[in-house]
This record gives sequence, C-alpha cells and structure tokens, in this order.
Amino acid sequence: MALLDGKVAIVTGAAGGLGSAFASALAREGAAVALCDIDPAVQSVGASFGGKALARVVDVADPARIARFVDETVAALGGIDILVNNASVWAATPVLAPWDEALGDFERLVNTNARGAFVFGRLCGGHIAARGGGNIVNISTDDVMPPRRPGTNPETTDVFNATRWAMNAFTRSWAIALQPRGVRVNSLCVGPVDTALGHQQHGSAVGEWLQPAQVASLLIDLLREGPDGRTGENIGVWPAYPVELGPRKLPHKALIG
Repeated sequence: MALLDGKVAIVTGAAGGLGSAFASALAREGAAVALCDIDPAVQSVGASFGGKALARVVDVADPARIARFVDETVAALGGIDILVNNASVWAATPVLAPWDEALGDFERLVNTNARGAFVFGRLCGGHIAARGGGNIVNISTDDVMPPRRPGTNPETTDVFNATRWAMNAFTRSWAIALQPRGVRVNSLCVGPVDTALGHQQHGSAVGEWLQPAQVASLLIDLLREGPDGRTGENIGVWPAYPVELGPRKLPHKALIG
C-alpha cells in the first residue's frame, strides 16, 4: 500500500516547475490529485495521471474561481486531505519605479501570492479537518530564513518577499488553530530552483540550483511524518546543502530557523 492511497491532494501552480513535480510525487504515492494553474498546460499535466486527477485552469487571484475549484475537487474526488499552496508570480519591483507601475506590480503579486494562498488555506482547512486531519504545505522562499547564500533579499524584491513573509503568519496561525483538528501546517522555504520561474527570478547570479524532484521528495518526507509530525515550521531548502527536514525546531525558532 502506497503512503497516500485514498488521499486527495490539491496542488496550485501545477502546470510546470515545482508544481508539476509536487503533483507527480503525490500521484506516485497513491494520492488523487487536483491541479490548477492559470496556464492551460495544466490540463496536459493532469491528463498524464489518468483517472485519479482533476485539472482546471484557475487564476488564483480570483477568490470566486478558487471556491469553485475547491467545490469541484470535493465533488469529483470525495474530499481534500492535502493542500500544497505553491502558485506564485514574480516581478522585479525597483523601489524608485514609476508609481503606476509599482502599484500594478503590488496588486498583481499580492493578489496572486498572498491572497491566493490565504483563500486556498481558509477554504481547504475545514475540508481537511472534516476528513480527520491532513496537511497544508505553503511554498515560500529561503529569503525568509537566515541567509545561506549570497544575494538574498535583493532590493528589487520588496513586494515579492513581502508576500512570502505573509506565509509566516498563515503557517503559524493555521498550525495553532488547526492542530486540535489533526491538520499540520508547514512551509518549505525554497532557494533557487532550476525552473523557468527560478531563472527569471535569479538570472545568472546563482552558481548552483535545486532540482524540482529534490524539493518534491522533501514534501513526501514531510507528509510521511504523519499526524504526530511537526507543525508550524519553516523548513529551509538550499542549494549546496542537504535537502532534508532536519530536527524539529523549538517553538520560538519554528519560523526563523
């Protein structure tokens, strides 16, 4: 019997890169997967999993569309046990950019990265609890962790990183509120990954890259801890370091590393 037989997992931002790697790893472990992305290529990714998958084009900046997708998932697959809050967009946001450009970038990044994750977490948390517990895994950045590489928190990432720091609040608050219902909530705080989005964000400044399969394997390790596993933690994932969960952290170090 596979680790996730009988479980249902939602993966956002699943048309490629980390998202499709997460979905593939979950499916290999037996989960039925519900995938969404603004990119129609998500349909092809979903089709590769056969009958145990649901794939929809969803703009995660649209709360009403998220709600319909969550409802579709429950109706088609029977419930929700796992949410991987992965969808995000990136843009360089120079501090002295023209005001209209700056405000537009702020709204686009916040609505997709922060509000989208918030809506998914709030809508899915109750469904996961109703199934007896499960996991919410927020995908964040190593910029919220103690630096282990040069170039973290550059001056053109104030808005993007603000949306990632917002994940700290979601992770901590949801972990506390949902732990009595058997729901674990953690964040994977991921450094540069060898994906299109990773290269767009980091350019040629990176000497070594994480591979999507490495991060997806870490997700499975986190789920394998089971209902008594860690919750409320930021888990750092860096190139040139072992990709591993590490020991559980004391509560006052759970988010800061």
